[in-house]
Amino acid sequence: MAPSNREVFDIVATQVFAQLLAQFPMPCDIDADSFAGPIIQNGGDIATADHGRIHRCARTTITFLQGAGLLEVGRVDNSLIRNSSKFLDVRLTMESLTLLRAIPASLSESLGEQLSSAAKQGASSAATSVVQSVFERAIEMGIRTTFNAFSNGG
Repeated sequence: MAPSNREVFDIVATQVFAQLLAQFPMPCDIDADSFAGPIIQNGGDIATADHGRIHRCARTTITFLQGAGLLEVGRVDNSLIRNSSKFLDVRLTMESLTLLRAIPASLSESLGEQLSSAAKQGASSAATSVVQSVFERAIEMGIRTTFNAFSNGG
C-alpha cells in the first residue's frame, strides 16, 4: 500500500533534519529523490502512478520546511526546471536548531537525537511521532514569540 502524503512528509522531514544535524554547521546538498526511492522500495507493491506523487511530496516537503523557516536553502538546481529535486547549500536555521536541541521535560534526549534515531531505524511511526513533537514545539515557540512581541508593544 502506498504511503500517504503525511507519511512521506514525516519520513522525508526526519531524514532531512537528521542529515543536517549530523553535518551542522556545514551546509549540505539534498536530493529529494534520494528520499523518495527508499519509500517506494519499502512500500512493497506501489502503483506506478504513486511513484510521481511520492517524488513530488518529497520535493514539496523540503520546500515547505524552507517556507516554514526551518531550512535555509542556498539555491535549487534548476536543471530539471519545475521538477528539480536538488536543493544546494541547505542548512538548519537558528529556529530549527533551537527546536532540535530542545529537550522536553519528559524525555532524556533532544528532539534532534530522536530524529536521528528514527532516521537510522527507518521507522515511519517513530518519524511521525518525532516530527509531530518538533512542530508542536515550533508552534509553542511561535506563539510565545508572538505573545512577547505583542506584550512589548511590537
